[in-house]
Amino acid sequence: MSLNLDVEKVPLESIPAIKRYLHSKGYTAKVILDDVAFERISNLVTGDKRYQLTPLSELRYMEGLLDLPLGYIEEFGFIPSDETRICVCGRVPSALDVVHTALAHGIHSKTLLRDTIYGNENIFEMSSSGREFACLSCGNRHLMAVYHHKRNYMYA
Repeated sequence: MSLNLDVEKVPLESIPAIKRYLHSKGYTAKVILDDVAFERISNLVTGDKRYQLTPLSELRYMEGLLDLPLGYIEEFGFIPSDETRICVCGRVPSALDVVHTALAHGIHSKTLLRDTIYGNENIFEMSSSGREFACLSCGNRHLMAVYHHKRNYMYA
């Protein structure tokens, strides 16, 4: 069952405030949200001036990695950590780097990642420090603060 976040009871002004509220209710790692709550939280992320979109060519590459239909992933955005805006090799990291790292290092299976993107549930996975990943070009390690699939998944 998905969680509804009552706008009159839940502080919706920032991701940290929402996470504090969810932690106080016993949610420690992830929560399934209803459509309204997920959209409100999504708007906080996509409205952040640091929010960037993964380039379309990289979305197509990601679809290939996950055996998804061409054009299925319309948008996969991210907020890099301050140190991750550009790799020493010159690559601008994106959500592709995070997905590639998860697959290449066996952190998550292709099935889990694909099912999450296909999924019918709005998953909000809460993090205290971000997600570590390797640069697709050179393997240098970085940290991604937030990533967000337009349809149903957010890691923050």
